[in-house]
Amino acid sequence: MREELIGSLGRLDAQKPIAVLVKILDNPTGPDRDKVRELFFQLGWRPETIEQVMKVFIDLQDCGMLELFWPETQKLLHSQLEDPLVEFRKRVRILIWLGHEESLQPLCAALEQRGTKEIAQWYYNSGNDRLAAGALQWVKVCGYELPPRTSSYYELKWPGAASCVRAIPYP
Repeated sequence: MREELIGSLGRLDAQKPIAVLVKILDNPTGPDRDKVRELFFQLGWRPETIEQVMKVFIDLQDCGMLELFWPETQKLLHSQLEDPLVEFRKRVRILIWLGHEESLQPLCAALEQRGTKEIAQWYYNSGNDRLAAGALQWVKVCGYELPPRTSSYYELKWPGAASCVRAIPYP
């Protein structure tokens, strides 16, 4: 049903489908986001605001561009950590990977409010002492245990952590 709807919208030559697609794309449980994004561009949509540009970079997980536009990225990602309708895990991963000090407090607050064992493991293995301490506190309160720290090549690492290798592409 959703695929048919997207296909139908893509055949229309009007701006109204773009408004509908924006709403669909903002829904994290909606259809294939790659197909929706492709339809945006087929319909001639181009970002009109920096926030729309940043949402595209976040959706693409383009950490290079997100880093380049850090002030805008910070504002948008930090606010989205509190939004129950956004894809929370992706935002957390991006913020850990970018590794800005001003993200530590929002990340710790996000773990307390919406944490999962998986996210606690990311924090614990990130190489950042404050995130690791937050993860340990969270699992203690929740009654979980974390496995020993790993130094896996594919783990998310906070820049500046001893085990951080930035040659790794964003996971």
